[in-house]
Amino acid sequence: MESNRLFKPRFDPARRWGLAVVALAALASTGCLRQELVSGLDERESQEIIVLLESYGLDGVREMVAQERAEPTWTVLVRGGDQNRVTAWKVLQENGLPRERVQGLSDVFAEQGMIPTETQEKAKILVGLSGEMSRTLRSIKGVVDARVHVVLPEDNPLVDEERRAKPSASVLIRYAGDKPPIAQADVLRLVAKGVEGLQEDQIAVVFHKVEQTPIAQSDLAWAPTTDELLVASLALLGVLGLLSLILLGRLRAQTGRVKQLEQLQLAATQPTRTEGGRA
Repeated sequence: MESNRLFKPRFDPARRWGLAVVALAALASTGCLRQELVSGLDERESQEIIVLLESYGLDGVREMVAQERAEPTWTVLVRGGDQNRVTAWKVLQENGLPRERVQGLSDVFAEQGMIPTETQEKAKILVGLSGEMSRTLRSIKGVVDARVHVVLPEDNPLVDEERRAKPSASVLIRYAGDKPPIAQADVLRLVAKGVEGLQEDQIAVVFHKVEQTPIAQSDLAWAPTTDELLVASLALLGVLGLLSLILLGRLRAQTGRVKQLEQLQLAATQPTRTEGGRA
């Protein structure tokens, strides 16, 4: 009976603490999870993406990646699991980020190679001019993306000047907000001034509003911030210390019970001596 009493099954408080520690550790590890979103960015665009993600309630971080013979690039990561990563991708797509890289004049003429033909030289000029004006329009706040295409006609001296084809350009501006962030007249002047011989009446401008879908909180998987992770880690250490003390105390108590049981069993196996010294 004494043996049964000593080893009677009961719910172990230490086990309860152990389960709590495991749950807390799992939560902390989930919060530490970071998913790579996009890489190969310049510093400005990486910061732009971070600000955009934060405006949608997403916790983004960026890391610099050193390059051996080039400028360092940046990688943007989003905190949380796959759900947050998918949501972040949708946000970037709706806002035209990361933008497609365009070459300016300095880029196209920096390329080394054989002496270009007249046609190749003209093509480089077109690419460079279009890229420079696209970059300028993209730098305007509220412009999600901008594309400029310039067409320069062949310079044929055998054709009368009045009959020659004139330079032309087309501009597509994708913007966020209720109205375009730049007036059409300003776009016409900017592009016309950038191309020799281009008249404003030969420029077509198209504005396209980007519909931005609000992100519901239910679409976001909660991920703790750095400060919250620090607090959780300290709490985890405290719980581990408390659990260690509880386990140590229970181990000592269990050891004492085992010794007590051994003594009882030893006493029960010894024969009872009579007054005459016989069993």
